[in-house]
Amino acid sequence: MPHTEGFCFGMSDGSDIDDDLALVANARRPAGEGLAAFYTSWW
Repeated sequence: MPHTEGFCFGMSDGSDIDDDLALVANARRPAGEGLAAFYTSWW
């Protein structure tokens, strides 16, 4: 993605990558069983 500045944007230090990958793995599991996974942001 292109560099973006402003509200809710900034540098990532990579500390969330393990949690992000776990979220994707957990969302893909039910999809493989024909189910749907939904994500909504907290803001």
